[in-house]
Amino acid sequence: MRKEPAVSGLRLKDYACLLAAAVAAGSVFLPWFKIEAATISESGARLTSYETFKGTFLEGGWVGLSISLFSMVMLFLRVKWCLLAISCNVLVGLGYILGWVDLSKKILTNHSGHEILHVEPQAGLYLFLVSSLLCSMLILRTHYASRGS
Repeated sequence: MRKEPAVSGLRLKDYACLLAAAVAAGSVFLPWFKIEAATISESGARLTSYETFKGTFLEGGWVGLSISLFSMVMLFLRVKWCLLAISCNVLVGLGYILGWVDLSKKILTNHSGHEILHVEPQAGLYLFLVSSLLCSMLILRTHYASRGS
């Protein structure tokens, strides 16, 4: 009996899921946050600086990258638990956007004497969250909607 490669059985929806997971993995290397920090100098003047931080600077970025790559393999092999893996990415993205993760500990330890004034999410984090949501919706539609018919 001849075994066919896994690629031959993939449909267009499966390729769209793989693409969305790949975009989520790639968005980790884009800027996730722009942080405005201020220091008070000896003369009493407040100096403001802006810094951008990529997803690879944060622990959640590395978790999101590994989950995205793992879910791509699971999608390719048609493992049923793929939805759970990509849903973890949605939680990681929501955790950073909604402020569930405290960024001040990570950033203030690297820059002593700074006071964080404003933290603004950037395009990489939004792209990560949207592509993870899209991937999870496509998985739901592809794998679980076909059960009823």
